[in-house]
Amino acid sequence: MSNIFLSLLFAGSVFLARWIWASIQAKRRWRQSGIPQPFGHPIFGAKDQLGPNPGKRLEELGLAQGELFHIRFGFEDFVYVNSREAVREIFDRQSAKTSSKGPWRGATPIVSGGRIAIMPYNTHWRRLRTILHQLLHPTVARSFRPSQEFEATQLVCDLLQSEGEEVVCKEQAHRMSLSVMLTSTYGRRVASMDDPICHRVDEIMKDFSQATAPGAFITDLIPQLDRLPTWLQWWRARALQFHERQHSLWMGLWQELRQKVLEGSAPTCFAKHFMEADIQRREIDESQAAFLAGTLIEAGSDTSASALNIAILYLAANPAVLHQAHAEVSRVVGGDTRSPSFDDIDRLPFIRACIHEVSRIRPLTRFGTAHYTTAEVQYQQARIPAGCFVVINQPAIHHNPASYPEPHEFQPARYLDSSSSSSSSALDKAKDKAHLNFGAGRRICPGLHVAENSLFIVLAKLVWLFDILPARDEAGRHPLPVDVSEAGFEDGANTVPKPFRVRFVPRSAARAERMRQEWEEARRVGFVIRDVKVDLDGVVVD
Repeated sequence: MSNIFLSLLFAGSVFLARWIWASIQAKRRWRQSGIPQPFGHPIFGAKDQLGPNPGKRLEELGLAQGELFHIRFGFEDFVYVNSREAVREIFDRQSAKTSSKGPWRGATPIVSGGRIAIMPYNTHWRRLRTILHQLLHPTVARSFRPSQEFEATQLVCDLLQSEGEEVVCKEQAHRMSLSVMLTSTYGRRVASMDDPICHRVDEIMKDFSQATAPGAFITDLIPQLDRLPTWLQWWRARALQFHERQHSLWMGLWQELRQKVLEGSAPTCFAKHFMEADIQRREIDESQAAFLAGTLIEAGSDTSASALNIAILYLAANPAVLHQAHAEVSRVVGGDTRSPSFDDIDRLPFIRACIHEVSRIRPLTRFGTAHYTTAEVQYQQARIPAGCFVVINQPAIHHNPASYPEPHEFQPARYLDSSSSSSSSALDKAKDKAHLNFGAGRRICPGLHVAENSLFIVLAKLVWLFDILPARDEAGRHPLPVDVSEAGFEDGANTVPKPFRVRFVPRSAARAERMRQEWEEARRVGFVIRDVKVDLDGVVVD
């Protein structure tokens, strides 16, 4: 045998022995933690035992195992947190210990582009988070409303053009939410689904969802492989392909704006302010700045589009709920003189309840929201060690029948206070039953207020104008069943409905005409967002 072969054999034997020893020691340590471990190979972990639908299996485990359970993926330990009480204690009250992100290895750092979403909790993360909070906190989120109302009006009028025929509404929702965020971030609208940026953003969000799913890359399971020479890391090619698509889009937008700044023709927008604020002084390089701007677009657009499509899917599948929403909007807004606006938000508790129920019944993440412990966490009699992932298991929490009777039934009324008709009591009830769609603790999603406002205005206008009906069979006679089962959703870490067809049938010709008039007026006048004039193309440059 050659010396090279013997060296490789020896190195492999040492690696295997260390792996087995580390796995045995970890198993002993976790036995003393007081946290159940339902299954898992003592060396290779549980990945291959979660079956073809790991998200559903993790939900089932959360409902069966109690407030906490522990599983192991390769070398990494995961503690799933399955009750609101445990989430409050572990992620809110002990947030100093549970606000970091795991030591992503191998492919994930390549794909992420330094995204704040997977950055560890440190000074640099806090610096970037402060910037995002300043742009997305509740008061500033209200300033997005003129843009959201404008885009919602276009979306509803676009659907009017279908004249009651079947449509796939995924693209319209994506265009609307993307346009809201792109207008504020880069000063340009997305006026049509034919804009190439729609496809490019959708593509990179799919990439990121795939790349961050548990075990997506082999280094998630065997981190030691990260020490191989680069030319032996066969998984890098796929990761670099993902990264290149993101880098091309976000850096392209950033550099295009920088050129306009130099020419004196740049629109007023967040990225311009950020660019002129001396990012080097904030210890942020151009790539990080471009990806932060991209994160702002992702945070407000992807969740809004997915939630809107899920809402439409469930309203089409639940005509009784839709009729109740119809009744509320007609009672509050009146007849055909105007469509709903943000002025009606406090008087439409059932519409808001629909939004909460959509967030509850279909959490936007299938595998939960993962943080990382930087110190030992004590919860009741359980001890969660430092250096492991802690995961908010939203599907298990949201589908627990003890908190939500008939958890798989779409029942927005569960968020209403039957003893009072006031909007404030409905809001209080919603807070009592708060969903965890946006996470918890210091890493709660900064775009949550923008997302919920977008969902409210478009849902209110859709319900005011349309009956949302299922597609029909080939003969055009009988409605087809609307698939709200697991089979009706795409694979991946995020909850995204597969393309589905519905019919948007105007409730009256007068309302349809009024909606067209509102869109013509909006097209003519544009809107103002934070003292900046916006027209059909985007921010108006003086």
